[in-house]
Parts: sequence; structure tokens; C-alpha cells
Amino acid sequence: MTPIAHLSLYRILMVAAILLLMSVAGTQATEKQTKLPYNPDFIPLNQYKDWTDINFISVLTSSAWKPNKDLYLAIYSGTTNGVYFTVASALCDTLRLHFEQHRIHCVALRSQGSADNRRLMRQGRAQMAIMQSDVTIQAASGKEPIPGAQSVMSLYSEMGVLVTRPEAAINMPEDLRGKRINLGPDNTIGHKLILDYLSASGIRPTDMIRQDKFPIESSPQGLCSGYIDAFAVWSGHPSHLVSDAISLCNAHVIGLSGHGMEEILRIHPEYSRISLPPNTYPGQKEQLETYGIQATLVAYEPLDPNIVYWLTRSSIENIDVLRALHPVLKKLTAHDMVQTGNFLPFHAGAARYWREAGPLPPQP
Repeated sequence: MTPIAHLSLYRILMVAAILLLMSVAGTQATEKQTKLPYNPDFIPLNQYKDWTDINFISVLTSSAWKPNKDLYLAIYSGTTNGVYFTVASALCDTLRLHFEQHRIHCVALRSQGSADNRRLMRQGRAQMAIMQSDVTIQAASGKEPIPGAQSVMSLYSEMGVLVTRPEAAINMPEDLRGKRINLGPDNTIGHKLILDYLSASGIRPTDMIRQDKFPIESSPQGLCSGYIDAFAVWSGHPSHLVSDAISLCNAHVIGLSGHGMEEILRIHPEYSRISLPPNTYPGQKEQLETYGIQATLVAYEPLDPNIVYWLTRSSIENIDVLRALHPVLKKLTAHDMVQTGNFLPFHAGAARYWREAGPLPPQP
């Protein structure tokens, strides 16, 4: 057989092998896609598309082809002036400290918060997202499922407070009767939380003059202009929203305590009793009793475990850096981050780190 014939036979066998592999892998990819969609926002296609892409043959036969060593991670958070966005950015900052070891580029993405992040992950658009623990416990129980959602770590406590206009004479939650309150938009977690609290406190919608539903980040302006008398914030503290209202019109901060809090704690294991220390805000001289939930970092199951592993490892190995980046993180401990508020099973990448570090038992 001539050299040309040998070359032709080799090419035929090569193409046949490629087509066979593409057929098998294509079937597997189709089966995987029917289970969990994965089309993350702002990530290069070559990071998450299956290798059976139509460009596979040209890439394989190109002498100039080199493996792409850089990876990309986007963390959905909350509004740009909120704590979620700052915390997601802080997590990315710790990841950059190890960049030469993993070459993972990380960015925080803006969203409307926990409920919006749940929607984005259901659509396969979020690789990671920050969510409140009441959302994750509902997902774990099947009440509000998020297929593919898995725990990475718990971050910090989010407590509820009421911010009021001084002239409204609201000294306790029961004083909301006959007043105007902004609940935040429908279908947001904050809207649901304050409605649950009001209901548990025996305060009916008809007891108030008006219940508004405009974006919560506009509340300081509404409060200080006299359009509303109060709004509720569920956040890590100090919060920009609360600080803005205090600086603009000397707003007051009130804890969500009393009968309503006790009833919420009785029926919701994901909530816990929390105190807001004195002087967290200007003019707040007393400790405020309230309750709250955990902000948690959630990963989507199809996300590369190596990315999740390095994000988890970088966060813990640089926990002092995290503590210094925002006041809500100053009390972070590795123990609480793995043992508190994680109601979903751990992502494979996070579980690998937690097993190496010790908090999780080794796999059988």
C-alpha cells in the first residue's frame, strides 16, 4: 500500500472515530441537558458547552489549538448598593489571591436578590448565587424546588429591622396600625417576610392606611419625603439602606420583636433569634432584639467542581481578608460557615474542601 493510501486510510479511520465519539457523547450530553439546563450568563461558551460542539473537528485537527487554561465564575448577588453584591465581590477578591494556581476569573453580578437568584438558577443561568436560608430550606423540602441547587457555605445572619420616620411616632411594630408602609415588590423575599411577621403579630392589611410595593432601595427617599412612614429591611448590618435613611432624615431603627417574632420562631426552624448591637447605626444606643435568617452561597450542580473547590478554599484560607471587607463578615468562622444554615446537600467541589479541612466526614 502506498504512503498516500496509508494517509487516506488513516484519515478515514480518524473521522470515523471522531464521529463515533461525538455520537456517544452527544447522546450523553442530550440526556444531561434534559435533566438540568446549563447556560450561565456572561461565561465563555467554551467553558460550559459540551465538547461535541460543531467546531470540535476543526479544533482537534488544528495544529495551533491549545487548551484554554482560564476559567470563569459569575456569582449572582443583589442590588449594587446592597450587602449581597459587596459580599459576592469580596468572595471574588479572595479567589484572586490564588489566581496563578487555578486561573479562575470571578465577577459579582447584579440581581434583584434572593427570589430573583432562585429564578435564575432554575433557568440554568446562575453558576453560583447568594440566597436566604428560607429559600434553600423550601427547596430542600420540595415546597419551592430549585433543581440542581447545592450548598457551598453559609455566610452571615440577615436580621429584620423596621426603619421609621421620626414624625410617625412608631416605637414598636404594633404602632404600624394607621400608618403607611412600603412592603417591597410582590414575589420578593422581603415582601413575604414582613407580611408573615405582620400576620403573626395580628396586624391585618386593613389596619394600615396604605401598603406600597415599590423597590425597597427607593424606601429612604420615600420615607424622608413623607410619602411612607416605615419600611422593613432584611439584610446584614450595617446596611446602606438604613444608613441612608438615618443620614437623610434622622430615621429610627426598631427591632422586629414581640409576639410576632415568637410565633415565627416557633414554626420556622430556619429563623433564629438575633440581637443588633448598640451603635450599629448613629443614634441607636440600645441593643435591638429581632430575628433573622442566614445568607448562604449556593452553587449549581453542573458547575465545574474545581471552581467550587477553589472558591471555598480561597474563602476559608483568607477568612481574615473577608472579615475586613465588610462589617457583616467580621464574625465569620469556618465552623459556622459549614455547620449553620446549609439545608441543601453540598456541591461536590465544596464537599471536597470541607472534607479536606475536617468539618465533613470522609466519603465511605
